[in-house]
Amino acid sequence: MIEIKLVNHKEIIEELVDLFNIVLRHNQQKISLDFWKWRHLENPLNPPETKVIVAVDQERIVGANLFILEELRFKEKNMLIAQSCDTMVDPGYRRKGLFIQIIDFACEYFIEQGCNLFYGFPNSMSLPGFLKKGWQKVLQVEYLLRVNNPSAVITKKLGNPALGKTLGFFYNKLYHRQPKISEKEKQSFTVELFDYFPEALKEIDTLYDT
Repeated sequence: MIEIKLVNHKEIIEELVDLFNIVLRHNQQKISLDFWKWRHLENPLNPPETKVIVAVDQERIVGANLFILEELRFKEKNMLIAQSCDTMVDPGYRRKGLFIQIIDFACEYFIEQGCNLFYGFPNSMSLPGFLKKGWQKVLQVEYLLRVNNPSAVITKKLGNPALGKTLGFFYNKLYHRQPKISEKEKQSFTVELFDYFPEALKEIDTLYDT
C-alpha cells in the first residue's frame, strides 16, 4: 500500500536524487548530490530541518514534491508563501493519483505552518495536475538564456574541440560584442565602494517598506 507522509529531507537525500534522475532521465546530464544539497538544504530560505512530502511503497520512495519557503510583503504585511518545485513521480507509478495526493498533503501541511499562498513554475507534465486542484495559471514565463562559453558547448555537442573553438569564436563575434562607450560617457559617472550604508541611499531603502 502506498503511503503519503512527511519526512526529514536530510534522511532521504540520495533517494530523492536517484528518483529525480529517473524521472528526468531524458536530460543528458544527471543532477549531482552536491547540487541537490546546495539547491535545497543549503538554501537560506529553507529552515534547517526541511521537511519533504513523499509517496512510499514498501519503504521505497516513488514520488515527492519539495517546497521552498519565502516571505512576501503585501499591503504592509509579511506573508509566508511556498514555492512548489522538483515534483516527481516514478514512471511506473503514474496515473495512480499520487501527484494529487502529494499536493493535497503538502497544502494541508504548509497551511498549518502558516503559509498564505502557493505558487510554482510547473512543466507540461505537472501543470494539468495543479490546474485540476484549483491552482490558477497567471502567466507564461519566458526563459532567456545567454551562452557564456559557446566553444565548450559546441565542443561537447559535436565532440570536435577544433571545430568547437572556431565556431565559438565566430559566435562570440556575432552575439557577444561589447557596446562601445565614448570617453564622454565614461566621464559622466563614477563607481564607489562603501563599507557602510550611505545616507543618500536611505530614502531609496524606505521604498521597500511602502
